[in-house]
Amino acid sequence: MRDGEVQFGEKVVTAEQLEAWEITVPSGLTVTRRPDRIDGSVTPLSFDPGTYSAHDHDEFLRKRLSFIVVVAEVFDGRRSLGKAEAGGIVWRHHEPLADVGYADLDVVFTDTDWQMLVVDAVDRAIRAEVQ
Repeated sequence: MRDGEVQFGEKVVTAEQLEAWEITVPSGLTVTRRPDRIDGSVTPLSFDPGTYSAHDHDEFLRKRLSFIVVVAEVFDGRRSLGKAEAGGIVWRHHEPLADVGYADLDVVFTDTDWQMLVVDAVDRAIRAEVQ
């Protein structure tokens, strides 16, 4: 969120969804979730030995394998109060990847995963406000 506006690929977590997850957010705060990019210099071979193969590296170079980070963030107007990230998600497609922002993260990241990420971001935001 920049200047109070949602950015491409970013979604506001609705009050209904927060209620379903039993997450209480102080009045006036907005919770968003979005995909983010891992630094372009990171390749599958940069991760733990044995985790990814030379084939994975080749698929990465062909843009059929992508590593992303997802972020949940809490805003007070234009200012970020807290965020939580999860990374290392592997994303395979038969076609070369479009911009990460076009992807449907709900296919890769479960509802429970999003819930945990949002809880962490809200907790950090509340702690930041208390300090």
